[in-house]
Amino acid sequence: MKANTYIVIKREDALKYLTDNQIKYLDAVLTTIAGGRKKDGKKPNNSYYICNTDEPYADEVLEVIIKAESDTEKRKECPHKPCINYEDGCEEWAGCPCVHYKAESEGKE
Repeated sequence: MKANTYIVIKREDALKYLTDNQIKYLDAVLTTIAGGRKKDGKKPNNSYYICNTDEPYADEVLEVIIKAESDTEKRKECPHKPCINYEDGCEEWAGCPCVHYKAESEGKE
């Protein structure tokens, strides 16, 4: 799992602790980044789910993320590639003949 790849600033904190000038600078920085992403052919502004690590359910959220990342890597490694659009919700992956993946994903290996 990737760690420390994002900068998260709670909007409430920014509005509470930054001066009007600092907020303008922050907005300018974010606008510059969005413009660069757009030039690179990416979505200018991504959306993320955020879970504060001091929440009582944080460990459960982390487990779900780690499992999903692991499953995604296994799909990429499957030689059969029954459906390249799986990440977009395509259901064809269920027909994959890769017994190794199926057994692992069901906890049988």
